Amino acid sequence: MTYEELRPTIEAAASRYGLSPATIAAIIEIESNWQNVQNAGGYDAWGLMQVVSNHTFADRPSPERLLDPAVNIDWGCRILAGNLKQAGGDLERAVYYYSGGNAWASYDQYLHEYWARYQAAVLHYQSAGLPKMTGHWQTLPGYAAEVQAALGSAWVKIMDPSPGPDPFPGRKKCLRWWTDNFDRLLLAAGEAGAISYMSRMLPRWQTVVNWGEVWFELPNEPECNSDSGLAAVNTFTLKCIELAEGQGLRLCILNLPEGNPHDNGTGDPAVSRWKVQQLAPCVKAAVAGGHLVGLHGYYDPTRSIDPTDRYHALRCKDMVQWWAEAGVDTSRLMLALTEWGIDRSIAGGPARKGWRSAVAETDYLAQLVEAERAFQQLPWLQFAALFDCGALSDWADYDHDKETLLRLAAALKQQAPPAPAQPAEENQTMTIQAFDRNGVAVDLVDLQKRYGFVVKRADAKPGAEVFRITTIREKTGPASLTVHCSKGGAPDRQRRVAFYWPDAPQQTATGHDWWNRYVIGETNENGDVGFGLGTGAYIKDVALGGPHAVWVWSPSTASDCLAGIGMLGGTVHDHVEPEFALVLEPEVIPEPAPSATTPTPESEPAAGISAQELQQARNALAAQVPATMKAADARGYIWRYEMYEPDAAAALAICYDPAAKAYRLLKLSAATWQVIADQPL
Repeated sequence: MTYEELRPTIEAAASRYGLSPATIAAIIEIESNWQNVQNAGGYDAWGLMQVVSNHTFADRPSPERLLDPAVNIDWGCRILAGNLKQAGGDLERAVYYYSGGNAWASYDQYLHEYWARYQAAVLHYQSAGLPKMTGHWQTLPGYAAEVQAALGSAWVKIMDPSPGPDPFPGRKKCLRWWTDNFDRLLLAAGEAGAISYMSRMLPRWQTVVNWGEVWFELPNEPECNSDSGLAAVNTFTLKCIELAEGQGLRLCILNLPEGNPHDNGTGDPAVSRWKVQQLAPCVKAAVAGGHLVGLHGYYDPTRSIDPTDRYHALRCKDMVQWWAEAGVDTSRLMLALTEWGIDRSIAGGPARKGWRSAVAETDYLAQLVEAERAFQQLPWLQFAALFDCGALSDWADYDHDKETLLRLAAALKQQAPPAPAQPAEENQTMTIQAFDRNGVAVDLVDLQKRYGFVVKRADAKPGAEVFRITTIREKTGPASLTVHCSKGGAPDRQRRVAFYWPDAPQQTATGHDWWNRYVIGETNENGDVGFGLGTGAYIKDVALGGPHAVWVWSPSTASDCLAGIGMLGGTVHDHVEPEFALVLEPEVIPEPAPSATTPTPESEPAAGISAQELQQARNALAAQVPATMKAADARGYIWRYEMYEPDAAAALAICYDPAAKAYRLLKLSAATWQVIADQPL
C-alpha cells in the first residue's frame, strides 16, 4: 500500500481525532512500512499502525478487522490521541507511549531509534506532493512572499537574514550567513575551529530561532578533495553537530561545490566514490539528528548538459547511492540542493554567467519543469534552491525577477510533476501480471521488492491509444534485456523501443519521452528487441533500483516506462523484462460516493451493547484515562486497559510490567485518583 492510496483515509481519521495527517503517515512508515500485516516478530500487533487486537484487550477489534486499513488507521489515531492527552499535548512523549513507552530500555534509546526516524519521515509527508523547487533569496524584495507562495514549496532558502518578523510564515527555512572570510581557516582547525565558528554564529542564529522550523548552514563549499580536507570537514562538522544539538538547533552540513568531490581528472568515478564515502561519518550523524545535508547542483545548457543529467545537476543521485554503500541510512536522509540552476562558470566557463546569457526564458522554464519532474522521483530530496532570487548587482545574470518566477509558478502548475513513484500495483490502470524465472505467477509487489524497479504510468485520455506494460517476467542467464511488444494480441513488428541509462547519447526529446538520454532498438518478427546489460547495470541498492529504463518510443503515442532495471549481484545476471501492448485507454466510470450514513469504526457498537451505553462508557473512559495512565507510568508500567463506571468508588487499570514481564492490576480511588492497591494478575 502507499501513502497516496491511503491519503483520504488518513486525512479523515486524523481530522476526527485532531491529529496531523503527516504524523499518522510517519508512524505508519515506521511501524509497518506500509505493509498491512501482523508484526514480523509474531506479537499481537496488526496492520498499518500495528494496533494490538482483542486477543490482548477486550475492547479492541479482532485481528481480521484490524487488517482493514480504515479500521486500523481509525484505532491507531484513537490510541495516539489518548497518548497525546496523557502526555499533556507533548507529541514527542505521546509518540513514545505509542511506540511502547517503558518497553524501551531508555528514553534516549527511543529518541535515537524511533523519534529521529519519525522526525525525518514527518518532514517528507508534510511536503508530499508539493514542488521541491524554491527560491534562493539573496535579498528580500517586496514581492518575495507573493512569488514564494505562488511557487508552493514547503521550503525556502534565505541569505543573511535580518532579525525581525518571519518573512515566510509556515515554510521551513534553510538560512545562511556569508562567512567566507573566515570559513576556510576555521574548517582547517578541526574541533577548535568548530568551537570558534559556533561561538561566532550562535548569536546570529538566536535572533531568528522564532521563525518556526529552521536549519542553519555550515561553511559554504569546503575543500573536499585532499585527504586533509576531507578529514577536516568530518572533524569540524561532527563537532558543530554536537554543539548545535546541545542548543536544540538543526544544521545544514557540507554544502559541497558543484562537481565535488571530483575524480582528480582521471575519469574514474571510483575516485569520487572513495572521497564521498570518506564523508559518511558526518552524514550518518546528520541523519541521526535530523539535520540537512547540502549539495550544490548546477548545469550549463550551452554545453548540452540537461537539468536532469546524472553527473551534473543531479549528481546527488550517485552520492546518495555511494553513501548507502558506506552504511548511511538513506531512508532517513534529508538532502537539499542549497544552490541549483544554470551556472556557466562550471568546469572553467565564463565567470558569473547564469541563465540569462545562456538560454531564452521559454526554453529555460521548460527545463525547470523537466527538472521538477526529476526532483519528485527523489524521496530524500527536500528542496532545490534556485540560484538566484533578489540577486545583488554582481549576480544579475542569475537573477529571477518577479515576472519570471510567477511564470515559472504557472508553468509548474500547468505541467504538474507526477507524484513520487509508487509500487507498480498501486498506480496502474490495468492489471500487470508477474512471473518468476520458472514461469510461475507471483505477486508483483514481491518481485518489485526483490529488484527495486518502478512502473511509471503514462497519462492517456479515455479512448486514446497508449502503450501499457502488461507483464513483467523475472529472467536469469545472459546479461541482456529483451523487451516484447504486441498489438491486438499479435507481435508488434518494427516497433521502436527506447533504452535509457544515465550517460547514454543525448537525444532530442519527444513529447512522450521519459528521459532524453537513450538508444533506440526495433522489434523483430516476434515483437522482441534486445539490449545488452554491462557491468554498470548491477543493482547496488534495491531501494534505488538499477540504472536502466525502457519504454516504447513514439512521437505521437504515450508509453508506460519500466525504470530502475538492473541485474542482481551474486546471481546469473538475474533481472526483469517487460512486455508492452498497444491498447485503448478505457473510459473511467466514477465510483459512487460513500453514503454519509455508513457506520465508521468509531460509531459501530459491539453486539449486545447499545450505542448510548457505548458512548457513556467512552465518555467515562475519556474523562479518567489520564489519571490511570499517569499512575501506571509513574510505576514504570505500560498502561493497557481501564475498567471504570461512573460514580464507582474505584477504577481498575490493567498494566504491563516490562521489568517483570508480567501483567499487573492497579486499583485507584475515584475520590483522589491515588493508587490504593497494586498486585500481579
